[in-house]
Amino acid sequence: MFRTITITLLVFVGCSLYLHAQPPQIRATLDKKEALIGDHIRLQLQADYGTNLSLQFPIFGKRLDSLEVLEVQSKDSTIANNQIHATQNILLTVFDTGFYKLPPLVFTYKGPNSLFSQITTDTLYLIVKAPVVDQQGDIKPIANIIEPPKTWLDYLPYALLITVLLSILSGFVWWKRRPKIIAEPNLPPTPLLPPHTLAQQQLLHLDQKQWWQQGKVKQYYTDLSNILRQYIEARYQKPAMEQTTDEILQSLDAQLSNNELQNLKDTLLVADMVKFAKATPTVEQHIAALQNAQQFVTDTQKMELEEITPTQ
Repeated sequence: MFRTITITLLVFVGCSLYLHAQPPQIRATLDKKEALIGDHIRLQLQADYGTNLSLQFPIFGKRLDSLEVLEVQSKDSTIANNQIHATQNILLTVFDTGFYKLPPLVFTYKGPNSLFSQITTDTLYLIVKAPVVDQQGDIKPIANIIEPPKTWLDYLPYALLITVLLSILSGFVWWKRRPKIIAEPNLPPTPLLPPHTLAQQQLLHLDQKQWWQQGKVKQYYTDLSNILRQYIEARYQKPAMEQTTDEILQSLDAQLSNNELQNLKDTLLVADMVKFAKATPTVEQHIAALQNAQQFVTDTQKMELEEITPTQ
């Protein structure tokens, strides 16, 4: 009994090793041995090999010896009992009569030992004949043109045309439905206020803010100084916002009277003392600073009116 089991196991292992070690079994066949000029000829490659092998089918170009390659189809494989059965079809044609010998095709495979080996198919033969013309028969009509199978490239121009038309249609629909922009009416420009009017309005607004009453003394004198400097820039075209108090007084010395110059000096100096020296003026000085600024604008505004000479 033990001897029988041992022999059975040895036979099974031997068969397995044989199946795994044997090289691939390959075949190459033509679907016809004789063909007419221009016929389609199907070359079929078949291979049977173990799952432990790696097999590379032949690679085809545009021609196979004297035959033209029309199409190389994908391989079709099935697996059963650790064996792979692979099939591939190649479509050929030829346009000359004669006797053709197809050379052996080379398959490359790698075994369990990682070594590459090659195996070739048998040589195939093909006879190509010209069509028989019946000289006595009637002339037959021209046969229909056989068109090659279409690919996605044949439909690409139509797809591009449809895409362009849809883009144009979408743009037209958007243009028709776009929100209308209502043009604003051409209103006359707002006239600019004279410098003295603008300054008087700003001084009145500053008085209404009540900065110094709220303890914001520095803010009060900063705004007061800026209003006077902006007025001087607009009234006398001096860069008062960029000048120091001394530079302003020196540039206006020839254009102001002594009283106007002293009035402006007192106001700007108090503002400088608060901003830079952290001085704390009295309530009377707060009120006087605003009044002096208002009086300065009023006095220089009167000078501006006197300078206007009526046209004769």
